Amino acid sequence: LENELNIDSQVFLNLINNPDGDYSRYIYFYINYLIENKKIDEIYAEKTKIYQDLLNYLETADEIHSVIHNEIFKTLKKPHYLGDKDELLKCTVNLELIAKIDPPTSDKAIKQLLALEMLQNKFSGAKTTNEEIKDLLISFINNLESKKITAGEKKLWKRVSEVINKVSKQLP
Repeated sequence: LENELNIDSQVFLNLINNPDGDYSRYIYFYINYLIENKKIDEIYAEKTKIYQDLLNYLETADEIHSVIHNEIFKTLKKPHYLGDKDELLKCTVNLELIAKIDPPTSDKAIKQLLALEMLQNKFSGAKTTNEEIKDLLISFINNLESKKITAGEKKLWKRVSEVINKVSKQLP
């Protein structure tokens, strides 16, 4: 049965990832298939793990992009390395707000500012949560100092990893 599930999964993946046609209607059937076979939780767990390890893929040539959003993968391949610590903190706190995780009290001022900004954006219908997460992850990656992650960046990424775990079903 396990082998049969793997073969069926591969057939579905080949069909919906075919560049020669639009097979998006099959996604509905594939998701139902995954739910019925209790595979969806495994897929979310695998995707969460890969997203939590994003910083290990900086400047990568690996082709792990089938799970990672295409724009995030492109950013990982050639990050800008702007070294903006304030922007890293802003991305982290913003992601925590999306995940409904309270940032540390030391970040209270930026939390209030970003919460107000989020509220304004929510009423304007600017972006979906999925798009916000994607943009914030891209911004975080681009604002690292270099491929060699500093202690401060690791500390912020640990917080981002907690967010990724909490919003696993909303990852881009």
